[in-house]
Amino acid sequence: MARCGGPGDAIFSVPPSPVVLQLSAVRARNLVYTAPLLFLACSQPALDPGMTFLVGLGHYQSEMARLESRPERWADRQRLGESLKASYLVTLGESREFNRLVDLDVKRREFLVTMRQLPLSVERVKAMNEELAAMESQIQELKQVVKAQVARLHDGPQDATRQAERVAAIGLVHLALERFSATYPYAPPSAVAIGPYLVTDHGSFAQVATPVGDTYRCVPVLVAGEGAAIECEKSR
Repeated sequence: MARCGGPGDAIFSVPPSPVVLQLSAVRARNLVYTAPLLFLACSQPALDPGMTFLVGLGHYQSEMARLESRPERWADRQRLGESLKASYLVTLGESREFNRLVDLDVKRREFLVTMRQLPLSVERVKAMNEELAAMESQIQELKQVVKAQVARLHDGPQDATRQAERVAAIGLVHLALERFSATYPYAPPSAVAIGPYLVTDHGSFAQVATPVGDTYRCVPVLVAGEGAAIECEKSR
């Protein structure tokens, strides 16, 4: 595939917005989904299902954040959950565990909206906090199952660069799932081991360290109207 430059030379149709950061760094909590077209490769790269899913996840997170002060918009939040399930199904395949994870996240959000926006008795608040704690435990268990499912979807022999791209996509999805439906009292993780590889999220790009000592710089690419990809280049 011909390129106009290295992976760092993506062409921005507008200045980088939080959507670019979400696709690149998967920082969904701070996402504002504002522009349908952000950057394009000079020639179309091969779409990656994991990276394409992250676009849908970013939209879900940003819309949920927009609606969090509106208790009456519960039906819209339910629809967003169903849309995210459909996005996962189309890109990564069927997963009852992921569907359950989304259901719990939507329910958790409804609890938080209600507790923030509506007057409740002390007893009701206590009961809801107990339910939230139980949900959090289930969410953490489901995340581990879903991450294992995602890793298996990309199995197969690859050349070195394609393998780095495969690992980078898996790593970014794993980090997104780790951050999904969670409130961290500390900074969320920015690196994850995928087998013998280490994927590090640097914000505008990801770095893959291989077991033989090579490193790759990997940049997400949004393919307008179709999905997303990731392009890696070996560091010199």
